[in-house]
Amino acid sequence: MRGKVKKETDMTSYNQSSEKALNIIEYLAESKEPKRLMDIAEYFGYNTATTLRFLNSLQKCGYVDQESETMRYFLTLKLCRIAHIHENNIEIQKFTHPFLVQLSNDFGESTCISVERNMMMVYIDVASAANRILMGQQFVGNAVSMHSTGNGKLMLTQYTMEELDMLIEKKGLHRYTENTICTKEDLLKELADVKARGYAIDDEESEIGMRCIAYPVYNDSGRIVAGVSVTGPTVRMTSEVIESKLEYLKEISKELSNVIGISYLNV
Repeated sequence: MRGKVKKETDMTSYNQSSEKALNIIEYLAESKEPKRLMDIAEYFGYNTATTLRFLNSLQKCGYVDQESETMRYFLTLKLCRIAHIHENNIEIQKFTHPFLVQLSNDFGESTCISVERNMMMVYIDVASAANRILMGQQFVGNAVSMHSTGNGKLMLTQYTMEELDMLIEKKGLHRYTENTICTKEDLLKELADVKARGYAIDDEESEIGMRCIAYPVYNDSGRIVAGVSVTGPTVRMTSEVIESKLEYLKEISKELSNVIGISYLNV
């Protein structure tokens, strides 16, 4: 069990508020029963107003809840779900990475697999071709917008109109370049095109000079659960190159669906 008061540190990146919230999470995780506000405040030496503020924030984010009768606080299972997703993503990489390396070598470009998390696309695996100076840069764990990315558009084809309105309300349709789709009407037209052709393109919509092509990864119910994409400079990722590689990338996406779409992405 941790002590009541932690020593101060001189690290410039130190954030006391974040530490206090994490302290409360760990304390509740180690407790065998729900705790009163006063119990938590007394344990850490915080005043009750400060403690309540942190508990309210944790409750709003879904990490903490209260018993309806006693109003005592307890930890929810959200952290377990996050841990499961993280473990699942690590497990997925064992299967996805050989495919991404193969794609990167054949295209000579960057490749990635991303999934939707909280109306954003999160990279769970990436690979880059060797001996290239100019490359698309992606990093595992980074979250990017849905409306301006190939993989994001694939996922949006499954959104209901209500879900799309919620995305626009909560996340907006931010303009990253002059090519970014920034209106609901234009986005609906784009999603209709994606559905019709079976793949999505980010044509300098996230970054000028970069083009991306993305194919869906399906689960056993036929639902898109991820996207696999190739990103590179427009001088190399020309329409002719993309056209010549469509069937190949489609086959890779089918293989990924067979290998990981059923077993590892239903979370």
